[in-house]
Amino acid sequence: MIDILLAAYNGEAYIKEQLLSILHQSRRDFRILIRDDVSSDQTVSIVKKVLEEEGETERVVIISDGEASGSAKNNFIRLMKLQDAEYVMFSDQDDIWERDKILDSMQLMERAEKKYGKETPILVHTDLYVMDQEGKIVSDSLIEYMKLPRKDSLKNLLLQNSVTGCTVLLNHAAAELLKQAEETDAFVIHDHFAAVLIALFGRVICLKKPEVRYRQHAGNVIGASNAGSFQYMFRRFLRGPEKFRRDMEDCYRQAEAILVRYSDRLGQVTEEKRKLIQGFAALADQKSGVKRRFFRDNNMYKRGRIKKIMQILWC
Repeated sequence: MIDILLAAYNGEAYIKEQLLSILHQSRRDFRILIRDDVSSDQTVSIVKKVLEEEGETERVVIISDGEASGSAKNNFIRLMKLQDAEYVMFSDQDDIWERDKILDSMQLMERAEKKYGKETPILVHTDLYVMDQEGKIVSDSLIEYMKLPRKDSLKNLLLQNSVTGCTVLLNHAAAELLKQAEETDAFVIHDHFAAVLIALFGRVICLKKPEVRYRQHAGNVIGASNAGSFQYMFRRFLRGPEKFRRDMEDCYRQAEAILVRYSDRLGQVTEEKRKLIQGFAALADQKSGVKRRFFRDNNMYKRGRIKKIMQILWC
């Protein structure tokens, strides 16, 4: 059985389309846990109407506890504490899943578990189509559109997240690890935290096929931009070195939070991985010269020429 965690907040504009795309999946051994984060619009009413029309009231649990979590990250963490299935998937409220998303992701997961063992924490994720607010596809690959790392190594993920939460599938071992995290931990965002965590203790595997139509609109918590465009590069430069350093600081602190939260498990990882994350976390309190040497010695740079230059100059 698969638990699909859908974190909802003021999603009335798009949640019907997202929910229908899940309910109409080709593989159907799942239930959906929807936690509404005290929406002020008609999100919950729309969800209930869709479920009644589709005759799906038994497989969907709506959690409306009247307590605002304060962020999408915290909403997902609360959902993680409630799930108890063998496999777990994340869902946003404003995208559209391709019909075989669950089927394809589970087939890759089953191959991975056969190779590495079910006791190994495994995170499977996929590529995505990028679509605009009206549903028009603007890119067939978010990975290329955003110039994200093509390889899901711990080294790459510490520095630059390539795992988009709405594509994630966790096995039981990975979900149990993530359930130990608390809202007070210094996440950048829940999917980045999960990616680094599972890359440290297990395996992160990407299905290159796009399985989600990722909607871009004014309300996105984190959106997608064409990282190869002049406009994108210009905006990044305008943000300046201080914003770049703050973003890097968040990544260092996230690594540090993982080391603290999972200190009792560090003996399970290879010495190479342990030294890498410890060295990365320690950069939070180091000067630029030390950071540059660490990145050079570990050949650790963001993907994309301009991003790499900014990292060298502004770290």
